[in-house]
Amino acid sequence: MKKIGYLHSGSFYQLTCLKDPLVQAFDVVPLYLPKLTEEEILACDSLLLTNYMHKRFFRKFLPTFQHFLDDPHHKMVVEGENDTQALLGVKTEERVVNFWGWRIGDNQGRENKNPQSLMWNYFTEPSFHWHFHGAMELPENAVSLVDVPEHNHDGCTSIVYYDDQSFAAPIVVSQMDASFHHGMGFMPGATTHLLQSLHWLSV
Repeated sequence: MKKIGYLHSGSFYQLTCLKDPLVQAFDVVPLYLPKLTEEEILACDSLLLTNYMHKRFFRKFLPTFQHFLDDPHHKMVVEGENDTQALLGVKTEERVVNFWGWRIGDNQGRENKNPQSLMWNYFTEPSFHWHFHGAMELPENAVSLVDVPEHNHDGCTSIVYYDDQSFAAPIVVSQMDASFHHGMGFMPGATTHLLQSLHWLSV
């Protein structure tokens, strides 16, 4: 089982995730962003960049994250509400959040894509269909797993994608805040998303 670095800013919902036995079933190492070192990041096999991380500390480690992605044996998952433009050069546009869409059956035009992708062996549909905060412009060689309609010709249609071409290490990037909602103790799809992300990072 691979060693997974769980990057966090010390928010209560992130700490709640780290104490969850379902999360602890994986080889998860807490990485507290404000006191983190480059060596601690590079000692991990995989990284989960949780949502809503402190922007100043997050940007401090951008060169280290790039270094991490230079190793083809590594993996990374990037949750939503992070600076994907600074980290990956990916344009992201906000979307209206239907917080309870998962309860009332409003999928906001979400459409599963690329069923032949190997990532559908690790992620199930409920993992992606609860809510989302934005849409991304798909990198040239990336594979979108779920699309939403484009707004105002902004070019942003993907809410989660897999990319094993832009960097040596494969990455999964989403516009969903799974750690927040799992740590808050509700929204089952978020729990599914977090645990399936950890599973992929562990193998």
